[in-house]
Amino acid sequence: MPHVMLVDDDRECLLALSNRLKFAFRGYGLKVDIADGAATGLILAHEGHYDALLVDVLMPGINGLKFVEQLRHTQPRVPIIMMTGGDVNTCEEQAARLGLMACLSKPIDFVQLRLLVHEVLKDEKQRVGGRQRGGRQRPQRLTMLNGKRLHERPVKIVRGESPTLPRRA
Repeated sequence: MPHVMLVDDDRECLLALSNRLKFAFRGYGLKVDIADGAATGLILAHEGHYDALLVDVLMPGINGLKFVEQLRHTQPRVPIIMMTGGDVNTCEEQAARLGLMACLSKPIDFVQLRLLVHEVLKDEKQRVGGRQRGGRQRPQRLTMLNGKRLHERPVKIVRGESPTLPRRA
């Protein structure tokens, strides 16, 4: 079952994103954990396996960038999507150094977020589905997305809310 963690000090944002992601990925059985700060997020990340993390940059105490720096010591390959209500240029500058998948500005463009999470889950599903049966251990972590190493992927910068796309019948 795919597992994602959201880290933000804004409880309403956490609950809204959590509910939207669970609904959008209900066919995957997506499990979403929420952490109302970086300290809680670090504890959860060290206790569990996550296929992706969505982390706010501006939080009291440990900010999102420091959170990622600390997390990279133990989970260097987990895909991380940063979000910020502040200056997205700060996120852009740190993205390559920290190996971020993308930086999203608030308000979150949910269509873009859904596409990013889908990309991670699709690769995870293919990687796990392609392994052989018979007691072989699961590989350490997801190391490739669309044929590129995570730390070599160009970072996607998304600003603002996009118009709502028509639903497919």
